[in-house]
Amino acid sequence: MFKKNSIFSRILTSYVLIFIVLISLIYFISFRLVKEQHLARLEKSLIEQAHSTFHLIEYDLVGDNYSALRERVKQISETIQARITIIDINGKVVLESDANPHEMDNHKERYELQKALKGDVGSAIRYSATVHQEMLYVAVPIMQNERIHYVSRLSIPITEITLLLNDFRQGIQQASIILFLFALAVAFLYTRQLTKPLQNLKEACFDISQGNLKRKVEIKSNDELEDLSKSFNLMSEKLSTTVSELKNKSFTLETIINSINEILWVQHFDGRVILSNSSFQKLIKAKNYCEKYYWELIHDPEVKAIIANINPDSQDITREIKLLDKWFILSSSKINQEQVIFVLHNITELKEMQQLKKDFIVNASHELRTPLTAIKGFVEHLIEDANPTQLKYLNIIDRNSERLIYLINDIQALAKLEQRPSLIISKIKLGHFLDKTKSIFEDKLKANKLYLNLDISEETPEVEVDKFKIEQVFVNLIDNAIRYTPQGGITISAKADNHNMQISLKDTGDGIPNEHLSRIFERFYVADKSRNRKNGGTGLGLSIVKHIINLHNGTIIAKSALNQGTEFIITLPLLQDASYERDI
Repeated sequence: MFKKNSIFSRILTSYVLIFIVLISLIYFISFRLVKEQHLARLEKSLIEQAHSTFHLIEYDLVGDNYSALRERVKQISETIQARITIIDINGKVVLESDANPHEMDNHKERYELQKALKGDVGSAIRYSATVHQEMLYVAVPIMQNERIHYVSRLSIPITEITLLLNDFRQGIQQASIILFLFALAVAFLYTRQLTKPLQNLKEACFDISQGNLKRKVEIKSNDELEDLSKSFNLMSEKLSTTVSELKNKSFTLETIINSINEILWVQHFDGRVILSNSSFQKLIKAKNYCEKYYWELIHDPEVKAIIANINPDSQDITREIKLLDKWFILSSSKINQEQVIFVLHNITELKEMQQLKKDFIVNASHELRTPLTAIKGFVEHLIEDANPTQLKYLNIIDRNSERLIYLINDIQALAKLEQRPSLIISKIKLGHFLDKTKSIFEDKLKANKLYLNLDISEETPEVEVDKFKIEQVFVNLIDNAIRYTPQGGITISAKADNHNMQISLKDTGDGIPNEHLSRIFERFYVADKSRNRKNGGTGLGLSIVKHIINLHNGTIIAKSALNQGTEFIITLPLLQDASYERDI
């Protein structure tokens, strides 16, 4: 009829249990009270009759006229409908209305007699072996000259009391059953009336969970349930409005995401893909991606390796990768501690343009080297026989041709570095290595009145590098520092931990404005073009430096401020990849 654990069953069961407990308490308490009150009245009546009976036979008892007394006691017993027993202080039965006193046992151990002999009224209920039924006994002491001489005991069978109590018990049971059925019906109707609105609310909640957001609940009870129904209806309306707005926003978001040409997807950090755009679906050639793992959809080992290293504690990445013969920039951005978004920007055309640009520069520099070498040779020959006027112009031609040759050399060196040539690794003591490099610039340092200090301890560990290429790094950096340091000098220091060495090259020169600092490693980028032309720079030196450091799996950063000098900080691993060629 109703569910075992429903609110209806629990409330109804509670009412039933409460009523059963109340009926049981009423039954036992009333039965006990009636029994005790009835017995108390009988005891009181028997006590009065015991005193009266003894007064009636007191004179004859004193005269020891027992034969007459027995008849008289029997008559009194029949009159008051009670058994009469007169007992002396030794427990011997002197007179008995219903039996021969000489055949009866000594009563001194009887409870009621013991109480009476102490001067109190004694009473007891027990089975009588003489009359063979349960009796109520009342014994009272008979005082003469302030001493107890006899005990007058009256007893009556309690069969009538038992019958009366049985009738009373049956009456209470019948009344309890009627009351229980009535209370059960009332509790059932009340509980049903109470839980029906809750059932309506439950059905309405189920309908809403199934998408029927227009479901309403009408409860007219003028109590909290009516207020609850109004709140429910208001919630339903707001929920319907919110869901409608979310659907519109979701549609708009989906449209925007799908209109993005870049490949985009969102996944949990455990690898489950939860959202993507149409470009991603075209890439993986599948429409059913929901709740699948990225390694089931993306099969490129490089991309999977990159994604596998992304976790809630890692930094966002931007990495250039090749996928399906196309070039992409893979970038990640954490949404929260559970989700991350990935975007693949197609840079294939840009890479092709860069390659064309590189090829053009390399080819052009290669084609220009021969005529420039010839021009420089002829100019040097003409200078020997030139007059002062001709010499002026020939020197200009010679200086600019030499600058062009330097530029072409740098372009070709950079082109080789971009092709990631193999390194020939050697172990060096950095201090001794830089001592040799310093000797290259001794004349130039003296001419510019600058110092070059090497602050490198003998205890600095050896570092694995390509000696020729690392020499290019320090030659370029020291040459730059000399050209842009009008006074003071350069300090090179180093420190190492268990895995890396950090090298600092700091000058006291003009410094680099902050707005140019982020671009100084770009090729051909010059912060001050007029000063660069004056100092003869090509704009490729720092780009070459960065490429060489990258080849060594290191990093380089610059710190500078205008008129406060510049510091280049290089970090190199102490040990290089074992696959590199070694110069032992």
